[in-house]
Amino acid sequence: MKLPRKSSDNFFQIICYCFKTAFQASKLYFCLIVLIDLITLAVPFVSLVLSKQIVNLITLAVQTKAMLVQELLFLAVTVAVINVLSAALSVLRENIQSLHGELIRRDVETELAEKAAGLDLKFFDSYAFYDQLQDSRS
Repeated sequence: MKLPRKSSDNFFQIICYCFKTAFQASKLYFCLIVLIDLITLAVPFVSLVLSKQIVNLITLAVQTKAMLVQELLFLAVTVAVINVLSAALSVLRENIQSLHGELIRRDVETELAEKAAGLDLKFFDSYAFYDQLQDSRS
């Protein structure tokens, strides 16, 4: 479905605003979240390659009747370590995202308060405007 030009421009403006706000709230948390997401993205591929190596070693061991215990043990431990690190990164990301979300919320509320402070008092007499202001805060 093709979006109308104005709707897609508005959508991209909103996305850019969100990224800008998230980055300005905390550059460190933003970069950590992106880094953790990139690492988490690579984990399934690394696990797949290591699993393939394990299968290849087992096949080689069966065909040649060789004892490849050290190599198999090393690969199995590596897969286990990667899975543990992946789980730890997931928990770390959740904690960082929670802290980052609070900083973003604070920055957006501050920006809203600054914009509201610059408005004429007659706007605050309007129930519709006041309701919109309250809705934007929640």
